[in-house]
Amino acid sequence: WIPADFIVMNPPFAPLVELNSEMRTQAQAWLGRSVSGRPDISMAFVERAVRSVKERGVIGSLLPTSAFRLVSAERWRRSLAERVSMRCLASLGEHRLFPYATVDTGFLVARKEGAASTSLTKILWCGEKAGGASSGLRALRKFANAKAADDPNSGWSLRNVQASMLLDGANWQPRPGASVDALEHIQSAVETTVGDIFEVKQGARAAPRA
Repeated sequence: WIPADFIVMNPPFAPLVELNSEMRTQAQAWLGRSVSGRPDISMAFVERAVRSVKERGVIGSLLPTSAFRLVSAERWRRSLAERVSMRCLASLGEHRLFPYATVDTGFLVARKEGAASTSLTKILWCGEKAGGASSGLRALRKFANAKAADDPNSGWSLRNVQASMLLDGANWQPRPGASVDALEHIQSAVETTVGDIFEVKQGARAAPRA
């Protein structure tokens, strides 16, 4: 790809295991050793965009929200956060925006400048209510440096977090504000974790497509 100042993408969504061998080999070459398990081809497109955009250039891409939370993509997220300043992560929720999508859709916006510890990342969560994603996106345009904003009636939440909080590559999945507040309360009040009691191997695994 030629060097670009600005890259906006709607890449294909598909696990690499479902691609033909030629496409799978190319996507794996782009991703390198940053992922394992069942990476999505859209992640390879984002990787290629990061390498192609000029310094201080901007990337915007739709993604399946699984890319924000898969344990197998943790190294990829960590590598991404080390090379770009993540400006926005969003989960759009409302399937009417993408009626033919078979997975939840989100997007990221990033600038290629390294993750400055003082920069903020906007986190947008939109639920499944009709019009919730449109309302949330309008709110995002006006959202500046406030810590949080929520509209339970429309079904969206906005948060500002320090970009440096994304550097560990842990779960980036946007969540509703009430869920975030409840989790913070539990973590501050309860010392025991699931890992203290159980040896966690994996979550649910979807059955292969027919």
